[in-house]
Amino acid sequence: MPIMPEVEKRTGEHSPRVHAHDRHRRVCAKGGHRPALPHSAYYLVPDGKVGHDAFAVIRETIRNMEMVGIGRVVLTSREHIIGLEPLAKGLMGTLIRYPHEVRDEKEYFDDIKDVKVTKDMLDLAKHIVTQKAGDFEPEKFEDHYSQTHQG
Repeated sequence: MPIMPEVEKRTGEHSPRVHAHDRHRRVCAKGGHRPALPHSAYYLVPDGKVGHDAFAVIRETIRNMEMVGIGRVVLTSREHIIGLEPLAKGLMGTLIRYPHEVRDEKEYFDDIKDVKVTKDMLDLAKHIVTQKAGDFEPEKFEDHYSQTHQG
């Protein structure tokens, strides 16, 4: 089963930051974004006639049962856990981290103070979210950081 494209490894100690001034800010319903966009997503296609038959049976079985296949794949000289989900006529594979690679969320969230959120505050936020609601349009986004910081 060919796997495409190459994995892009992200390393670093800093958490990602969201820029509040982004003119493409949107909220979309869960599942409203395209699942193939994460860095660790791969399109999987069958290889050969026998491969097509087995591929179709597996794809349609997990689609109909609303399941995700879990397996292992070797990429970049390392074995990874991969989740397999039906996507159109193919499968989308998403790399899954090993438990030892995931930090405990308490390291980040313990210092967040408990805040009483009033109904007025929630109503205002709901109004803003409703105004910003729309479809996720990835083609409207560009990597301005890389463009600015790479020669």
